[in-house]
Amino acid sequence: MENKKTPDKISYDKKLEDLKEPLKTTINGYFEGKQGIMIFNKTENISRSEYKNYSEDGKTFFNGYEESEYIQNQFVGRLTSNVTMSGEKKGRMILSIYMNYLGDIIYEQNGKKISYGFVEYNGKNLTIENSYDKN
Repeated sequence: MENKKTPDKISYDKKLEDLKEPLKTTINGYFEGKQGIMIFNKTENISRSEYKNYSEDGKTFFNGYEESEYIQNQFVGRLTSNVTMSGEKKGRMILSIYMNYLGDIIYEQNGKKISYGFVEYNGKNLTIENSYDKN
């Protein structure tokens, strides 16, 4: 196999200055489960899913929402959720989590707690606080 030099100009490349603004894309839709519905909306920096008695198996049902947001010019993302599972399997997820561009959770900012919440499933509970290695 012959070694080839990467060309200086690639037909599908973008200039860095062209990427300063987020893509202006909006997607809206829904999924129908075996029962209920999951509605999703995505704009250039926010994605939201809303569950209305949504079930894939007709036995476990989801109600609530999940939302992720990219905060421009700060290289930070935020995930918020308030989802309840009922029926055969039970659980809850209530979260507000800030993450840096590497996906690491930002627990505090200027001495103030900014990420918090918990997930309960199958009798187990995980909180943001007990997932944080303080060492």
